[in-house]
Amino acid sequence: GLEIGSLPWREDPADLLLIHPDSYDPEGEHFPIRRDACVGTGSVRRQLQLIERRPDLTIGDLRGNVNTRISKLVEGRFDAIVLAAAGIARLGLTLEGLRVHRLDPSEFIPAPAQGVVAVQMRESDSEVRHYLETIHDPEVSVAAEVERNFLALVEGGCNLPIGAWAEPLESGEMCLHVMVGQKGWAPGDPIDVERATVVGSDPEALAWTALQLIRDRRGGEVWSAPVAAEATRPERVLVTATDKVGQSQSKAIRAAGFGVVHVPMIETHATVTVETLQEVAGKLHDGDWLVFTSSAGVRHFLERISGAMLPKELRVAAIGKHTAETAGSFGLTIDFIPTVANSEGFVAEFSHCRDGASRERFILPMARGGRRLIADALKAQGHVVLDLPVYESRPASGDAVDAALSVDYDCIVFSSPSAVSVFHDLGGSWGKRNLAIGATTRRALDDLNVQGVEVPTEPSAAAIVDLLQHV
Repeated sequence: GLEIGSLPWREDPADLLLIHPDSYDPEGEHFPIRRDACVGTGSVRRQLQLIERRPDLTIGDLRGNVNTRISKLVEGRFDAIVLAAAGIARLGLTLEGLRVHRLDPSEFIPAPAQGVVAVQMRESDSEVRHYLETIHDPEVSVAAEVERNFLALVEGGCNLPIGAWAEPLESGEMCLHVMVGQKGWAPGDPIDVERATVVGSDPEALAWTALQLIRDRRGGEVWSAPVAAEATRPERVLVTATDKVGQSQSKAIRAAGFGVVHVPMIETHATVTVETLQEVAGKLHDGDWLVFTSSAGVRHFLERISGAMLPKELRVAAIGKHTAETAGSFGLTIDFIPTVANSEGFVAEFSHCRDGASRERFILPMARGGRRLIADALKAQGHVVLDLPVYESRPASGDAVDAALSVDYDCIVFSSPSAVSVFHDLGGSWGKRNLAIGATTRRALDDLNVQGVEVPTEPSAAAIVDLLQHV
């Protein structure tokens, strides 16, 4: 059989508006084209987005290969036409004599995977596979996966008005822009276009979140008919945890049959330089302790240094299963995990917090302004403690957060007091059920008199799912 062996590059994913010079109007609203112009395109996706912004335009059906379409424009049969920038680039066309206006793909959303080059190969050809791996572009691959995931979820095809563009961000995440029109739409019909923008790094979660936002705005529907799958998802769940934790929670909740929207309420940002981290790591010795109180602390400490800098006999403590798993993913062996996953549980169970007979060194990578309960307990026993603020938490913002807060949820999962505070400050509506991960998160909800608060038996994705399934 055959398979896709490589996605080596992507041309510009945008659409281009090619304009006859006699019809060009730089003052035109949204598009630099005269009023009442006739624009040629056979794509319903493009037609909808044109009329959505410029109801005065007339749409003309445009067929043929690229050169034929351009010839029709030059001959004056249309005032403008819309073509993919990728097709123009690959054919090496100069478009001399025409006005060219690039349509911003975050606003005029292209077709899923538009501009992506895919190389097909025989499944059994290992030699070709090895060569194709050398030209494969992982970023293009992730973007195409996100966009095609959304296409599959809305059960779309090339004849339906669907747009999806996964924009790569400097943070390494993707910003997914999507649009969905109406089945059977034709020029002259009322316009109904829904859009959503979601930021994240999990290809499946991004597509699912965008789908849920579209559904919510259409009363549980994507197209004109109800979405049958909704019946298998008795609750709409919002997950507010930061990316790594939130992705794990969302994946488990979705696998259990619930509809999930994952939009973090908190963003974490590094507060120390790589040089500072390397200096600290270089001073660690065998027998020293690293104490991680959150997975964010693990990532901001370990992602920017080489594991080879850490002593082989370094001892590691972690609060919570997910924090321990994150540290383990960097090759660390965890020596201590308290059974009660909070600072109070750590102090109560960790013998060094009660016994300072053997004076030892502890490094605590933590959040700026984080709780000092563990550090103070260790210092009280005479241990040497460096509490190192490696990150700070900031309220999340942007279109994805605004869109998430415009929807009502059956259940909201809060993983920290900070997420509760941000959600409240932004004016979010509490869920019918509100799941609190940990006692401190529960207290934050209680302080705001939030109703319907429940606490999973442990701070794990499996425990969250178990609680959701017991109404």
